[in-house]
Amino acid sequence: MHVTVWDVLLVLGVSLQSLVLAYVYEPRWKAFLLNLPVPFTLASMSLGQTLGQKMDVTNVCGMVSLYVFSHGVRLLYTRLRAPIFVSIGASVLAFFLVGWGLAAVVPNTGATFWLMAGGVGVASAVVLWLTPHRMEAGHRSPMPIWLKLPIIMMVVVVLVILKKQLLGIMTFFPMVGVVAAYEARNSLWAICRQMPVLMLTMLPLMAVVRICESRLGWAPAPSLALGWVVFLAVLVPVTRRMWSGIRAQEACAAEAA
Repeated sequence: MHVTVWDVLLVLGVSLQSLVLAYVYEPRWKAFLLNLPVPFTLASMSLGQTLGQKMDVTNVCGMVSLYVFSHGVRLLYTRLRAPIFVSIGASVLAFFLVGWGLAAVVPNTGATFWLMAGGVGVASAVVLWLTPHRMEAGHRSPMPIWLKLPIIMMVVVVLVILKKQLLGIMTFFPMVGVVAAYEARNSLWAICRQMPVLMLTMLPLMAVVRICESRLGWAPAPSLALGWVVFLAVLVPVTRRMWSGIRAQEACAAEAA
């Protein structure tokens, strides 16, 4: 297997983001950190450099699979009372099945990319509108960094080995999401509520990269850099609006108590 500098950066970047998320206490901050597309960016660069992979419909399929993963963990752990490791393992399997299943039946064309991206965007907006905030307990990992870091790095290394089979689906594999699901097992509603936000903010990024790569002939790095600008332009106001609503709800709960 040919290892590139982007593969190394992917392992390091995901490990660092996962560590920060693990030791943050507030559920909303865990959800926000999960939204940052560090794994997506580095995985896209890795795929582009080694396989010539560009932004296509498999990336959208991966994003849908991530949504399935997040709710799968929540339903198995909170509703069916399955152990958290079983819930995460079964949901990872569901991620692969949904991602590969969609990638197998959805034609990988420009038209299907835009149609599927548009459908996911509309559905995400509706889900976000209908999903209320819930008061949940925070959690900070008690596990020492020296023990947690090797576990995280091993997961990412396995993904790097499998990247040729995963293609665009790899960019949305829950590399940080697996850690988030475990560390935020007391606040999985907050993680799932962040999923439509992630989709609404990632879709403009993906659209910019698609246009820059396919129509303008840009390399992956500048395409992703411009995509990040658009991503942040959407994420900041959406997050500000969400958090103002959360603060208002928490203030009302405090007064009632």
